[in-house]
Amino acid sequence: DPRFSTPLMIVIGGATGMRFAELLALTWDRINLTNGVITIDRAWDYKDTHDFCSTKNIQSVRKITIDKKTIAILEQFKRKQKSLFDKVGIVPPHPFVFYNLKNGIVTNNAANYEIKKLCREVNIKEISFHGLRHTHASIMIFKGINLMAISNHLGHANLAITTNTYSHALKELELQENRKMISIFDEIYKE
Repeated sequence: DPRFSTPLMIVIGGATGMRFAELLALTWDRINLTNGVITIDRAWDYKDTHDFCSTKNIQSVRKITIDKKTIAILEQFKRKQKSLFDKVGIVPPHPFVFYNLKNGIVTNNAANYEIKKLCREVNIKEISFHGLRHTHASIMIFKGINLMAISNHLGHANLAITTNTYSHALKELELQENRKMISIFDEIYKE
């Protein structure tokens, strides 16, 4: 529903691991729907200036790829949003992806409220919007994505930040890998 962009913001946050301020600054010209690439080269200062600002660090300037389903969701939303905005005569100050019909730019409180409400609806532990970023990264770790690639994808200043932030997931993965190593030698001894 293009009247309310917060649910879409949650989907895209979960699918990309982008920071909340990066999502707020996302405009349609930063998304290449043909090639499935999002360019992240700025953030939105939602606390003080309420304007575009630099990303958290220089490594946060990046391009990330998105999957086909996310592309389809964005394409459909873009069409519906344009149609609605044309119909009611709304012209946002920038071509924001996440712009609500009534209140404009999504607030951090609204995003956190919505994600916690969704968590309660599906009976899972409540997380904050920033928790989506951690969930995204943890999924990639457990799916075996290279840690350096994850660090670059998230726009961390260095690999140590990624390693420290996700040490719990890395320890769990190490336990899984240890079980695999043991099973390899169990198989060798069976022969």
